[in-house]
Amino acid sequence: MTERNENKESSKEIMNFNDVCHFLGICRNTLTKMMEKREIKFCKLGTQYKFRRSDILDLFDYNK
Repeated sequence: MTERNENKESSKEIMNFNDVCHFLGICRNTLTKMMEKREIKFCKLGTQYKFRRSDILDLFDYNK
């Protein structure tokens, strides 16, 4: 894999609020409630929320 492709892949690892809503098929209110209950990991950078794709996928890992 070239460096350019690696950067492209790593940028897909970080998702924004709308990406997560679309990925999970949920509305903004539902995601906000999940964040308030700490059911989903996130990071706030200024006024934006960021999520790791791996953390989102971990929501479906029932073997943990």
